Amino acid sequence: MNIYTPVGYFFVLAALLLLIKLPIFAPTDKKWHISTSRTSTIDGLRGYLAVGVFIHHAVIYYRYLTEGVWDNPPSSLYTQLGSIDVSLFFMITGYLFWGKIISTEGRPGWIKLFIGRAFRIGPVYFLMTGFMLLIIAVETQFTLQEPLNKVLLEISPLLLFGIFEPGHVINGFNGPRGITAAVTWTLRYEWVFYIIILPFSALFARNSKHHLIYSVAVLLLCLASSFFKNGSSNNLLLAAFYIGMVCASLQAHEFEIGMTDKTTSIIATLALWFVFFEPIPTYKTIQTVLSGIAFFVIVNGCSLFGLLTNKSAQRLGEISYGIYLLQGLVLFAFARIPEVRTLSTSTTIHYWLFLLIEAITLIALAFAAYYFIEKPGIAAGKKVVARLG
Repeated sequence: MNIYTPVGYFFVLAALLLLIKLPIFAPTDKKWHISTSRTSTIDGLRGYLAVGVFIHHAVIYYRYLTEGVWDNPPSSLYTQLGSIDVSLFFMITGYLFWGKIISTEGRPGWIKLFIGRAFRIGPVYFLMTGFMLLIIAVETQFTLQEPLNKVLLEISPLLLFGIFEPGHVINGFNGPRGITAAVTWTLRYEWVFYIIILPFSALFARNSKHHLIYSVAVLLLCLASSFFKNGSSNNLLLAAFYIGMVCASLQAHEFEIGMTDKTTSIIATLALWFVFFEPIPTYKTIQTVLSGIAFFVIVNGCSLFGLLTNKSAQRLGEISYGIYLLQGLVLFAFARIPEVRTLSTSTTIHYWLFLLIEAITLIALAFAAYYFIEKPGIAAGKKVVARLG
């Protein structure tokens, strides 16, 4: 069996969906946010996306361990599980926050919004960063390999809630991003959206006639720019935010597609099939358009034949942030054990079995982070916002 067979992905995913049904994960049933019939499909989608990004990086790790190459795998599915899943995450962000801006007519209370974001993003991010620095300390034998002031300069940008990625060297340790699987680059895009794009866009939400025209116009501009540049990752990632925003604007205008769940599930399945299984190069305009079509029907209640609304998907979605941020720590820790590295890469079956063990470890770690750090952090943020009146 080839390492890039889709069977491996579905094997790990099915095992995790069964695992998360265990009673120990029941605390995730009580969500920290209000869930509606529309957002419940998004909650389920988050879980699949986070697991997909993990498996994307796990397959990259196989190539790194066997060939010494850190690059996208020669597989459409395992490559797009990284790029498309991140794009869909950005669509979710655009949809949810543009919906809030529209509902408040462009005046959401910016200080409160930023405080809420800091308490949402910060706790697990700092947990991950703390573990990364601890691993670096262990690898450097708890001794300064560089002058203290230089080490502090290398660490200080990490205090800004993910706006900056770790540098290439910290205290003489090469490759800190390898410890985190470099997942924090998406946080920078999220903060750019919150701090720059959203306040500017809010000007067009003060009139109900303008926000849809604005979001559609910018989306078309991003797609056209990317198309004529033969694919631009920055333009398409920006387009992902605006796809979510267009969906929110259409819902604000009470636009309904008027199709059954079965019909929309077929549409979404076909769109996602072409995205993940057809050999389309990464970051092409057609990928963003097709995934945008799938996202549009999902936010309009499409359950993908129940895959997005079942209890397992909802639970994975609730801990998806921890799954996403902590995956690199798990992959790095297992890869550092010589016996595991040797045995797991000896055969394809061995690798997928070890990958399942890593996935189970990640789910347990993400759940603990959710229960003890993430959810209390969100609650603390709400208290701070409440005190502001």
